[in-house]
Amino acid sequence: MKIFNEINEKYNEMSKSHKLISDFILNNRNIVPFLSIIELSDECRVSTSTITRYSRLLGFNGFTELQKQLKREVTTDLVSFEEIRKLNESNSNSESIFNTIVDSNIRALEAIRNKKTIIDLNEITDLMIKSKDIYIVGSRSSMSVAYYLYFLLKSVRKDTFLISNQNDGFIKEVQYIDKDDLLISISYSKYTKFTYRVTEYFKLQHSKIVAITDSTESPLYNIADKTLIIKNGEESFSFVSTMTILNILVMLYNKSSNLGDQLYEVQDLVSTFFDVYL
Repeated sequence: MKIFNEINEKYNEMSKSHKLISDFILNNRNIVPFLSIIELSDECRVSTSTITRYSRLLGFNGFTELQKQLKREVTTDLVSFEEIRKLNESNSNSESIFNTIVDSNIRALEAIRNKKTIIDLNEITDLMIKSKDIYIVGSRSSMSVAYYLYFLLKSVRKDTFLISNQNDGFIKEVQYIDKDDLLISISYSKYTKFTYRVTEYFKLQHSKIVAITDSTESPLYNIADKTLIIKNGEESFSFVSTMTILNILVMLYNKSSNLGDQLYEVQDLVSTFFDVYL
């Protein structure tokens, strides 16, 4: 990545304030493109004019140009809606599209079949068992995965909470968190500021953090206590491998905690009473 190489090359010749900016950019490269100049100045504890001079040092007219370049360079290898559009506009027939997407998801599932993933899942399960409350956060496309985990986990553990940015209600959800709580933060490219900020807040409260993401370049990677890197389908906007992992995680937790059976009995009683199912 050209801009990051240039920062490293010029680093030793930079002033103290410019090194502060460089350190923040290099350690938070997927967050900086989404920060305003004022937010970046607050994070680095330098003035906005210092950031402007820093941008010019790197050959840009100002921070806006630098930010645009950073956005271009932090693009990950994950699929986007644009890639789906290209597949739709190709000359591929229905069978070809079907096989391409299925094969992509099969490769993603095969990639998670390894001993390290099992070890990571066991460690995360242990963190879940030891926690007082469990919070789950995700936004935009990752919100669907976060809600899926919430739905599964809530059925076996009642002190499970979903944090959403749909309104200001999440503030009440997190105001009493402490070091005994656990946050499961789910974020896939393109990474959102909301998920990062919530995760950062939990970190400040000394809560344990589990990140489920797609790369070591994810902004969550450096602040999580445990990170589970899961790649999803390359040819489709699919979370098959992540949802499979979440299924396994909840099953491991249920087996280890021995609490799920009690809640299942209560759910069956309520469902029967209200005649919920056909």
